[in-house]
Amino acid sequence: MVATLLILVLLGVLLSGFIISVNSDQGLINVDREQTRTFYSALAGLEQIKAKRELLGLCADAEALYKGGDLVKAREKYTEISLKAAGACDASLRIVDINRLTALYRYMAGMPTDAAPPAAPN
Repeated sequence: MVATLLILVLLGVLLSGFIISVNSDQGLINVDREQTRTFYSALAGLEQIKAKRELLGLCADAEALYKGGDLVKAREKYTEISLKAAGACDASLRIVDINRLTALYRYMAGMPTDAAPPAAPN
């Protein structure tokens, strides 16, 4: 009878230790999960900032080319921008302006154009 009680007490202590161990592991797993989630959220934010800075640099380069009169390189740069981020820097509108200017310059120089004389840009 005493041996049975000792075995039951021993099993109870082992079971309690097992339950405490499992609960402790669950707590550590939750902390690790939160740390991982926080890390990857911060990493995504940094990547987004990096992409925005790169896009702003491309916009500035394209604008400098446009204002400098290098329309071919400016069109290429604005095309690159519109492929990376549609709507950024009003790249599509700037490409249309460059195409209109190019057609106007070709028309004024007496070079053949594919369409009727273009309207002067606003």
